[in-house]
Amino acid sequence: VVYVMNVTDIDDKIILRARRNYLLDQYRREVEGDLERVLNDGRAALRLALEKQQGVVSASMEAFAGESEPKRKEELEVVIKQESLKLE
Repeated sequence: VVYVMNVTDIDDKIILRARRNYLLDQYRREVEGDLERVLNDGRAALRLALEKQQGVVSASMEAFAGESEPKRKEELEVVIKQESLKLE
């Protein structure tokens, strides 16, 4: 048995973290002292995240409604409950 690890998975995480830190630093410089802008940006981001999550729940509910296999319906029911919790 040979164990092989994909090094690019680690590289991707490092690159993603560096990019996220860069963007955060850039945003901090742009909004320095402008609390109102930070609050508005946060509200807008939350609104978009909720809309996206509602789309996930809706798509899962549609799949559930169209599914005839009992096992798959059970799986989708769990997914719907889990994804709906993210909206609370």
